[in-house]
Amino acid sequence: MLIFSQAPFNCTLCDKIFNKWNQLQRHLKTHDEDKPYRCNQCPSSYNIEDNLLLHLATHVGPDREPICPECGKKFSRVASLKAHIMLHEREESLMCPECGDEFSVQHQLDKHLQEHRQESEGMRTYQCRQCNQEYTKMASLKEHMKQHYRVKASLQHRNYKRDVDRTGFTHKCKFCSKTFQKPSQLERHERIHTGDRPFKCQTCGRTFNQKGALQMHMTKHTGVRPHTCTFCPMTFAQKGNLRSHIQRVHTLNKEEHGMIYECDECSCMFRRLGSLNAHISRAHADPGVSNNNFKIYF
Repeated sequence: MLIFSQAPFNCTLCDKIFNKWNQLQRHLKTHDEDKPYRCNQCPSSYNIEDNLLLHLATHVGPDREPICPECGKKFSRVASLKAHIMLHEREESLMCPECGDEFSVQHQLDKHLQEHRQESEGMRTYQCRQCNQEYTKMASLKEHMKQHYRVKASLQHRNYKRDVDRTGFTHKCKFCSKTFQKPSQLERHERIHTGDRPFKCQTCGRTFNQKGALQMHMTKHTGVRPHTCTFCPMTFAQKGNLRSHIQRVHTLNKEEHGMIYECDECSCMFRRLGSLNAHISRAHADPGVSNNNFKIYF
């Protein structure tokens, strides 16, 4: 049987009094950051008793002379004593014996040590904040996060300067007066006005005004797919298609998209099972082997 006392409710840590029990409970949380050795004259607290004794010497009455309890040195002002006792104070930080991390209060260290115990017993899990996937070891999470960083880096656009200062450019277009730094740049630009398309495909006869456009077109005839995905075996003829692929299948997460199907062979994820099966057939086809290599996340 639980027995509840009646108001007033006294805090056993600082002697404050409250009219309601829930007010006391809220107040007790403010003591979470307290250290075990508390000053009875101010809110200061310490992990080491000797540091508290040094501090108590600063609470002197108006008729008493400030004296250092450690070395006996006398001071004319309390402020001078406070500065002096810092020379005698011991390190307050509490160090984790497992990893060397430092903490200011005991309850933080206790919580940290509990995490070490859970990790050693296989109970602790570390969750990815981007896709909510969980791991039993921090090292595994860090390795997983590298993939998110690579995906993000691969999707970053190169920033081109649109408002270029053309003050010193001397090569001027005879059609629109726009200036360029190099003659080759002017030549490419003027084809916009003239409609000149000097680059011809020798296979189908189609013409282009830029050499790069012809090279991109030729991949349709040659089947060459020079742009390979960093995260799976898929290849693409155009860099823009590769970027779209990464955005589409390497950035899904169950929190945002609901149920997703993840390929066991690579990091591709799909919203539909049919899309996953098509991907496995294209990218991981192995004759005679069943293609049931996937996980479902809800």
